[in-house]
Amino acid sequence: MVLEASTRARAHARSRTALLRAAMPALLEPPSHACRDAVVRRHVDQAAASALATSWLADLSERVSSLLDDATYADGGCDYDRAQRRCRNRRNVEAVQPAGHRRFSFLTPLPICGRNNSALGVLGHPDLDGHKLVCGLATLAKASRRRPAVVFSLGSNNNFVFEQAVVRRLGRNASVHTFDCTVDTPRVPPEIRRNVVFHQTCIGERDEDVPVDAQAPARGRRAFRTWAAVLRELQAAGHAVDRPDLMKVDIEGHERSWLWRLLAAPSRRLPRQILIELHYNTLTEVARTYAASYGRRLVSAGELAMLAQLWHTRGYRLIAREDNPQGRMATELTLLLVEGC
Repeated sequence: MVLEASTRARAHARSRTALLRAAMPALLEPPSHACRDAVVRRHVDQAAASALATSWLADLSERVSSLLDDATYADGGCDYDRAQRRCRNRRNVEAVQPAGHRRFSFLTPLPICGRNNSALGVLGHPDLDGHKLVCGLATLAKASRRRPAVVFSLGSNNNFVFEQAVVRRLGRNASVHTFDCTVDTPRVPPEIRRNVVFHQTCIGERDEDVPVDAQAPARGRRAFRTWAAVLRELQAAGHAVDRPDLMKVDIEGHERSWLWRLLAAPSRRLPRQILIELHYNTLTEVARTYAASYGRRLVSAGELAMLAQLWHTRGYRLIAREDNPQGRMATELTLLLVEGC
């Protein structure tokens, strides 16, 4: 049920959206220079992508509000009093968060990877968990013959299905750097050892070595390094890394805060494509402290929207979303850098 009050509120929101589009800040203006990345130059109409992005961000607040209105009033069983224009016996209503994959539903992909995303390809087996959607796989493979494609894989748990798919699709020149500080004994499959460098490091908020168990120091420490430090150390070790062509992020619930810190930092060497599994059943630092006593606070649609706004400001566009059939609180996103690249 869509209520009259909600309908009027949306009409006001649409009028605000029109004003917002007219006054959109300079960060959403078409870039002053064309992106030099091979995939973007070949597959993306940058003027059309910029126009779609402006509309996408201008409507973001309205989409989130509509999502919360529907979850609160339609799904929440509100007994609406048309005369009083409110739910009976309720003066103020906290927004009800949409459940399952609906919480991601406002994250609508832009069809800009070729006409209607025709250049969007599958990395890995499409019927198996762990496959990723990538823009311009054939273009990346061709370019890798001249300059080896650089791929970062964050999170491993000694599963190298993604790395194997990269080498299979992008060729034997592909260079893959896998990062996981929780793996004590990496077991890279023999057939891809010449392509994969395993780093017992996690990319984190600061450069530090953290005890595995604060109560048992003898268990050793885990190395965390910032994005800037990782790039610096790779170059110092002789690896030809400017910025990754692809970065897969599968870090089991830590990805939202991790991605926020990456995009909020002033780095100009961001990955060209980010393939990330995003969860909303993860806990913030504060929520983790109180979870045992008060229960879990899940990530809200509004918090997800703020993350989407941040990736927009850094030049990324959402080109694909696949809800995880095995996890109702997770979705797979592909972000393509089209500005500042």
